[in-house]
Amino acid sequence: MNHRPLQMMIVSLFIVASQVAAAASQEKCTYLHRSRGADLRAVDVAVTSTPAGETQYVIDEFIGKGIGNTVTLTADKDGKPVKYESVSAGGYEARFTFSSTNVVYAQKTPGHGDTKNTWPIEPGALPDFNSRPDPYLIEHVLLQAYDFDKKGKQLLHVYDIDDTGKGISNYQLSLELVDDGSVALPTGRFKAKHLVQVQQSSVPTWFKKHRGSQTDVWVDDDGTILRIYRHREPYEVILQNYAGIQNRISETETAQGISQPPCFAP
Repeated sequence: MNHRPLQMMIVSLFIVASQVAAAASQEKCTYLHRSRGADLRAVDVAVTSTPAGETQYVIDEFIGKGIGNTVTLTADKDGKPVKYESVSAGGYEARFTFSSTNVVYAQKTPGHGDTKNTWPIEPGALPDFNSRPDPYLIEHVLLQAYDFDKKGKQLLHVYDIDDTGKGISNYQLSLELVDDGSVALPTGRFKAKHLVQVQQSSVPTWFKKHRGSQTDVWVDDDGTILRIYRHREPYEVILQNYAGIQNRISETETAQGISQPPCFAP
């Protein structure tokens, strides 16, 4: 089996007590993606609810018009992942189907046929797929797993595809609510919950994850992701068209020249 297409897909396509609710309050979010301080492109994330109570997050043409792929995350009513799919205009397909005990990975590669793998996971473990560029849809299910009533540092059991492309690596990351303050966006400064996500151990994944790697995430009370800052590279995702005007603190302070958050990682 040729696993190189899997690696290429990851690098180029994957560009509750009182919990934060699923981000369904804003039906269409436009996010600017930035890497190493340079703008990559703005993408639209459509958020819809299904008759079964599931929530779908969809990015069309993530890489670019006419050549990109459609990335879709489906989560159930409790925020648990159901499916994660990446389908390119060139016929390449990568589809993950999740349960509490395993993940099924089906791959379609033009010229190489179809493959299907089933990998066991720790009960309740969540996917933690990362790449460059990164659609950052999986972050929604990680945030759903955090208990905002308990607060504090909470450990999550997660996994990602290993560096061989033939299996997965299991590990832990922590999420901690460090501030219930605000964040600057292009349309002003808004109330926001600031969480810090830290890798707890190094694992042999293709994305080369290391202990202490930190990602900062800001969300509103409805679960809408307002900003993401991954200290590696660094990589940023900034919401451009936030509709939560009721949460605005200032219209004059915006995300122009937005500063890097402090790093709390070991």
